[in-house]
Amino acid sequence: MTNLNVDGKMVFTIFVGLIITAVFIGSIADSVFLQTNTISLTNLSATVPAAANTTFSPQLPGRQNTTVITILNGSQDFTNNFTVNTTNAQGVQGIFLFPTEDASTENILGGAVNLTFTYQDSGFLQDSGARSISNLIVIISALAMVVFVIVVLWQTSLKELLALPRRRD
Repeated sequence: MTNLNVDGKMVFTIFVGLIITAVFIGSIADSVFLQTNTISLTNLSATVPAAANTTFSPQLPGRQNTTVITILNGSQDFTNNFTVNTTNAQGVQGIFLFPTEDASTENILGGAVNLTFTYQDSGFLQDSGARSISNLIVIISALAMVVFVIVVLWQTSLKELLALPRRRD
């Protein structure tokens, strides 16, 4: 026979526990996504600096590009007229794009261009082992949530439900 007082407490405990763990898993999963995945940008609009050898402002997103940065102005490709550095003079990591002297001969200084590239975000884990372990954290958290539900159920009505009647000889 089910007891409404015990079953109601069990349902409330499971509900609150699942909400709390879902919030934690959601925030952990967001962080793990940024740590383990690269981000692709297509046709990012930017303005070339007015002088050669000066960096784009604002700075391009990401810590390090993983593909060649393609620079287009309409249908013209100006990729070879730019230099990419992954650190600035102070040693800060980032994607620093500079127009070379050749860019001034192409008359693109101060003009609008579209950039296409893939980059690693600032929290990206370089080591593949670390990326694998951070993915496992989400899986283990989900398993902990399942174990929590099973334990709460076992402490209440599941134990009664699974109890088999004994044969009396």
